[in-house]
Amino acid sequence: MPSLDVGCGPYHKQGDVGIDLLPGPAVDVVHDLNVMPWPLPDARFDRVRCVDVLEHLAAIVPVMEEIHRVSTAGALVTIEGPTASSWHRYTDPTHVRGFGYRSFDYFVPTSAYGQHYGYSRAAFALTRVRFVKEPGRGLRRLDQLMCWFANAYPQLYEARLAYLYPMDGLHFDLQVIK
Repeated sequence: MPSLDVGCGPYHKQGDVGIDLLPGPAVDVVHDLNVMPWPLPDARFDRVRCVDVLEHLAAIVPVMEEIHRVSTAGALVTIEGPTASSWHRYTDPTHVRGFGYRSFDYFVPTSAYGQHYGYSRAAFALTRVRFVKEPGRGLRRLDQLMCWFANAYPQLYEARLAYLYPMDGLHFDLQVIK
């Protein structure tokens, strides 16, 4: 089965099919990702990549429902985006949100958020979540230590330290449940 790169950008495609708003050599399907449904067939992709794109979109619930619709059962979904406290979130004027450690728990039917709120029928298993820090800064050892701490104690980190020592982003690995 092919893979899908959502918001692939005009020059950077990491999948077999790329979908984005602006045309370019890497874009196979030109479409506004805020408009549903996407012009893609049901249950076609066994891997979906969303790197630095969801923070630009108006509503996450319909986007996750579209990702669920176009994915096969058991498909792997990778999502990366800025944390709520990251300077990346505030620097780009097209960003409408940042993410927290539990942002995608709402789509996990076994999680407390998924059971209580039920925003969507699109179901995913959350297989991995991790805070990430950009490499190449002068504080490399401190960054590594804080990244370890944030990933070991995410609730404490977000409640007490996220705005004192912000991480750059979050990486989510999910699996589609159908």
